[in-house]
Amino acid sequence: MNISEFIKDVPVYQELYGSLLDPNLTLNDLKKLPELSKKHVSKNFPNNWMTTGLKKAVDEEDYEFMTTSGTTDDRMMLIRPKNWWFEVEKRLYSYLKKIIPEYTDMQSKAILTTAVCSNTLCYKEVPPFEKRIVNGILHLNITQDPNKWTKEDIQRMVDEIDEFKPQCFQADPVYLSVFFKLLKKYNVKLPDYKPKCLILTYEFCPKKCLEIIRSFWDIPIHSIYGTTEVGFIFYQCSKGNFHWMDDETYLNFKPIENKPNVFELLVTSFRNPYMPFMKYNTRDLVYLDPDSKCSCSDSNLFIKQFMGRSKDITYSASNKVITLGDIDNQLSKLENNILAYKLDFNYDKKLIFRFTSFDDKDLKSDQLNEIKTTLNDLYENLYEIELIREEEILPAPSGKFDIIERKSL
Repeated sequence: MNISEFIKDVPVYQELYGSLLDPNLTLNDLKKLPELSKKHVSKNFPNNWMTTGLKKAVDEEDYEFMTTSGTTDDRMMLIRPKNWWFEVEKRLYSYLKKIIPEYTDMQSKAILTTAVCSNTLCYKEVPPFEKRIVNGILHLNITQDPNKWTKEDIQRMVDEIDEFKPQCFQADPVYLSVFFKLLKKYNVKLPDYKPKCLILTYEFCPKKCLEIIRSFWDIPIHSIYGTTEVGFIFYQCSKGNFHWMDDETYLNFKPIENKPNVFELLVTSFRNPYMPFMKYNTRDLVYLDPDSKCSCSDSNLFIKQFMGRSKDITYSASNKVITLGDIDNQLSKLENNILAYKLDFNYDKKLIFRFTSFDDKDLKSDQLNEIKTTLNDLYENLYEIELIREEEILPAPSGKFDIIERKSL
């Protein structure tokens, strides 16, 4: 496949590739090309993406702007065809309906996530139910911080789920866990209607959150992975593996030094004709075992686990690489009532483990000791460990929950 036709006139690639940009580039040449970073994407936007085709789209007003939902410093502006995300939803549905036969109507979906990812604003008053149905999809959340949901908020969302009756419920795992916590705290009944399937996405899914969710909804649960920039790229099969959604996307894996089978995920995508992404470094970490096979019917490449982001890598006393996935895998083995947690590295030689509990009660002393032991084993006693139960852990300005916190390097 010749890829030069997609990028030959794009200024960002003319500058990034220089003499490497020849008219006969193929997918096999991706390995030798420099990776595309967020800095490259944002520099001099949108002029760095301005081609004859994009100019024509702007003149004809066939475009829309979008902002990614990263941290304040990481957010990027994007330009894409109008209603581009609707095509992303259609593509996702074509994969999900194969593994969830009960999911028969793509537009029968409700979403519970950050206000940013919901494409809504934070209103002083609750916008009408009908105003929050976009392309047939109901957006439930209208506030910046789920910890601030009142009993009235929870009851409203329960009532709207019963009224809308979504076949598919798509949620941020932390937001949904907080929803169930407050539902129980306020003594609000579960919705009478139960969706046919639950899709978890938007950010890293702590296994403790997954435990909470499963205790309330006994329905098929699948995770998906995607980005605002290129759409959805992986879906989770019934065996728990994440399979590549390979239409108009191509993958490269950048090894993490001294961390076998863990890679940064680099994506090439031609889905957005205004911004073709070439070897784009998502900075997301994946665990890839090339020797393992999945017993489901999808023969496409798959990854075993998402391991967090490269910016959240920390190191043990002997300089071993520790990912967020490593931390969560170990903490999830412990028996306790934790909902959300954060590792605070802002202190010299001290690590503060901040957490909330599902019932707002303190953990038992032996449970606290187990957490300390687990963290000491991971970091080889590098830090003095302090545990603090918080009433709530605040989301970042993006609306997502940063689990690793430390001073900027």
